Amino acid sequence: FRSLEEMREFAARARAIPGLEATFRRYYLNQAVAAETRWLSLEDWDACAAPHLVAEMRGRAWLGLDLASTRDLTALALVIPDGEAYIVRTEFWVPSAALAERERSDRVPYRQWVGEGWLRVTPGNVTDYGFVEQRVRELAHAYDVVEVGVDPWNARDLIVRLQRDGVPVVEVPQTIRMLAPAAKALERAVLQRQIRHDGNPVMRWCVSNTVCDVDANLNLKPSKVRSTGRIDGVSALVTALARVLAGEVGGWRPL
Repeated sequence: FRSLEEMREFAARARAIPGLEATFRRYYLNQAVAAETRWLSLEDWDACAAPHLVAEMRGRAWLGLDLASTRDLTALALVIPDGEAYIVRTEFWVPSAALAERERSDRVPYRQWVGEGWLRVTPGNVTDYGFVEQRVRELAHAYDVVEVGVDPWNARDLIVRLQRDGVPVVEVPQTIRMLAPAAKALERAVLQRQIRHDGNPVMRWCVSNTVCDVDANLNLKPSKVRSTGRIDGVSALVTALARVLAGEVGGWRPL
């Protein structure tokens, strides 16, 4: 049984976070819930946009990388803790041969995003990780990169090459145990307007799609299985934040 205090605490959290209401009803009130609800409010996410600040970002940085499967985007998040805020920039890649078909199936303006510089294309039918690897090297040279967190799935060769060249890569398995503290940190930072992001519309779309897995202890992480549409940018950001929190030095942990 859960204590009354615990129920009150989670009820308050569920009121603030759209995606947690269904979880509260299911686990605390024993109610049947049919529909999935996205995790974060777009209104809250949009309120955190600060492109001018992101353009001037400097300091110790953490990267999170989510490599694409055949259908997904490849996403990279760069996070710089700044006092009680996180400054965040996201970048995305998609294979050129799939651009038109994905635009039709996903019903979002991929080609417009490419033209505006929010989304990069690599030649061929699948994302060429060589371009992504080169970008990681560029960022490692331009910033004081503390760590690069990478989902190890499908990334073994890239991890080995970067580590061999001295890039501080750390594997981050995409489990609730590994990601729950970072997911909660992101949730609170968005609510408290302590994320400052670049306004990337691809990332905004990922945020709008994200639904979370929740365990019996109400820990959560973004779920690619339960979400509709791509969530790769959110996965990359949570991966980066997992390493910020693990390092603690230079990072901020929400109360």
